[in-house]
Amino acid sequence: MDDLKRLRIVWQQAYIAGDVERLLALESETFTVSIGGKTMCRTERMQRLKGARSTGRWHAANTRFVDYDIDMQDEGDRVIVHVNTSVFEGDNLMQRVRADEVWRLTEHGWRIDALSYDVLPGEEQ
Repeated sequence: MDDLKRLRIVWQQAYIAGDVERLLALESETFTVSIGGKTMCRTERMQRLKGARSTGRWHAANTRFVDYDIDMQDEGDRVIVHVNTSVFEGDNLMQRVRADEVWRLTEHGWRIDALSYDVLPGEEQ
């Protein structure tokens, strides 16, 4: 489980950096992301990410995720993660999200199959 915890950080950092190659290596081919009820496939997400990066509308270099209230349910070759995360730019809290992740152990190591999240209202707790 410690390996997966470290890999989640690598995945989060790749997302913040807009590192498409790293994301493609960590996300399964059938990866989906659901944001506020709207679902995107991996290809659509990567196109949006590339477009946002190319126009300078991506995360600031000092963006970081701080996970709290994390629960990892180990199901053998699958782990379900439920987590609240604060998103900061420098010292400024930008938003808080509630996320659910599905990670699967493959012959190539852990890969994320699905991410679902919603922005939480209010300030950091």
